[in-house]
Amino acid sequence: MRDQKPLIVFLMGEAFNMKQQDWKRRNNMNIRFRTLSMLLSLVFLGALMGCDSNGGSGSITPNPTTPGAYTENDFTNDPTLRIPLFHTAVMFLEPPNEVQTTDTHEAGSDAVPYYTDALTEYRFCWEDDVANAQHTMVLGDAAGNEVLSVVSNEACVTATIGHGNYTMFLVHDGLTIDTHAVFIRADSGGDDEGIQPQYNQNQVNLLLSSNKCESCDLSGANLYKANLAGADLENANLENANLDSANLTESYLWGANLKHAILLSANLTGANLTGANLKGANAKKVNLKNAILSSADAAGANMENANLKEANLIETTLVWVNLTGAHLENANLTGANLEHANLTGAALVSADLSGVNLKGATVTGNLTKAILAGANLSGANLGKSVLVQANLRNATLVWVNMIGANLHQADLTGANLENANLTGANLIEATLKNAALKGANVSNGNLSRANLSDANLAGANLSAAHLENANLTSANLVWVKLIGANLENANLTGANLENANLTDAFLSGATWTDGRKCAEGSIGGCY
Repeated sequence: MRDQKPLIVFLMGEAFNMKQQDWKRRNNMNIRFRTLSMLLSLVFLGALMGCDSNGGSGSITPNPTTPGAYTENDFTNDPTLRIPLFHTAVMFLEPPNEVQTTDTHEAGSDAVPYYTDALTEYRFCWEDDVANAQHTMVLGDAAGNEVLSVVSNEACVTATIGHGNYTMFLVHDGLTIDTHAVFIRADSGGDDEGIQPQYNQNQVNLLLSSNKCESCDLSGANLYKANLAGADLENANLENANLDSANLTESYLWGANLKHAILLSANLTGANLTGANLKGANAKKVNLKNAILSSADAAGANMENANLKEANLIETTLVWVNLTGAHLENANLTGANLEHANLTGAALVSADLSGVNLKGATVTGNLTKAILAGANLSGANLGKSVLVQANLRNATLVWVNMIGANLHQADLTGANLENANLTGANLIEATLKNAALKGANVSNGNLSRANLSDANLAGANLSAAHLENANLTSANLVWVKLIGANLENANLTGANLENANLTDAFLSGATWTDGRKCAEGSIGGCY
C-alpha cells in the first residue's frame, strides 16, 4: 500500500469570462480518490453564462448519481443541510458591497456547512490568478473555534481534523468588484491512480429489477429511498453510494464495500453485513436492529442515534465511531474494538461487551446490566454513566474516569481500577472482591454494603466516602486516606491499615482488624 497523503483542499483562481462548454467540461470531471485519502480541490471559477450569483435558473443542479453538487440555493433553501467533504459544492462569493437577498452568510462571504466522519490529515491551499488577491478561507468547528485559515496565494496549511461538524467560510478580499463562482470538488490532483469507479447503469437496473447484484460495481450510485428489501449484494461495491432512506431490510451485504456510503435513516433491519466495509459511512439514524455486522469495519463511521438493538457486532471494528445517542440494548459486542468511540448518551442496557476494547472511549450512556467482563476500558470516559448491575468482572479500568458513575450492585470482581477516578461514584452493594484500586480516587463515593474483601486499595483516596456495612476483610488499606469516611458497622477483619489516615473517620460498631467490635461513637480509631 502506498503511503497515505493528506487530503488537499486546493483553490485556484481562473478567468472571469469562462465559457459555458468549459463549465460543463469541469462539472463532468471524474471524482478521484487516493487509497485511504482523497484530494479536495476548491477551484475559483469565473462567472457562468446563464448563471446568476445566487444559483438561480442557470445554476448547477445536484447530480444524484455521483457525490452531489450543491449550490448556494440548496443551502439557503435548507438551513439544516450539511454535506460530507467529498461532495461537490458551488458557492458564489460576492464582494462586500454587493448585497444579496439570498446568501449563506453576510455580504462579502459565504459559508459551507461540512461534516467529516474520520480523523484525517488535510492540506489547504489557495491559488488565484490575480497575484495580489487576498481572499481568505477560514475553517471553524462546531463550537465556533477557528481550526485554521488560508489566504489566497500564500502558504498552504496542514492540519489533522477529527470527525464532527465544521463550517468553511470564504471571505472576499474586497479589492475587486468581481463575483466568483467557487467550485468545490474532489479530485486526485493529477494522479490517475485510484480513480473512483463510476457505476454501471445496467448493473443498477439489474439490481432494481432482480433484487440481486453480487459483486456489482455500484460505487457512487443513487439509490435514495430504493426498495432493496432482501436484496443480494454480496461483495458489491457501494462506495460513496447514496442509500439515504433506502429499504435494505433482510438484505445480504456479506463482504460489501460501503465505504463513505450515505446510509442516513436507511432500514437495514436483520441485514447481514458480515465482514462489510463501512469505514467513514454516514449512518446517522440508520436502523440496524438484529443486523449482523460481525467482523465488519466501521472505523470513523457516523452512527449517531443509530438503532443497533440486538445487533451482532462480534469483533466489529468501531474505532473513532460516533455512536452518540445510539441504541445498543441487548447487542452483542463481544471482542469489538471501540477505541476512542463516542458513546455519549448511548443505551447499552443488557448489551454484551465481553472483551471489548474501549480504550480512550467516551461512554456516558445507560449500561444497566451490560456485560463488560474482561473489557479494556483504560483511560475511557465513563463519567456519570449508568452501570447498574453491570458485569465488569476482570475488566481493565486503569486511569478510567468514572466520576459520578452509577455502579449500584455492579460486579467488579478482579477488576483493575488502578488510578481510576471514582469521585462521587455510587458503588452501593457493588462487588469489588480481589479488585485492584491502588491509587484510585473514591472520595465522596458511596460504597455502603459493598464487598471489598481482599481488594488492594493501597494509596487510594477514600476521604468522606460512605463505607457503612462494607466488607473490607483482608483488604490492603496501606497508606489509604479515610479522612472523614463513614465506616459504621464495616468489617475490617484481617485488613492491613498500616499508615492509613483515619482522621475523623467514623467507626462506630465497626469490626476492627483483630476482630474486636469498635465502641459506639468511635472516631479516628477503634475504641
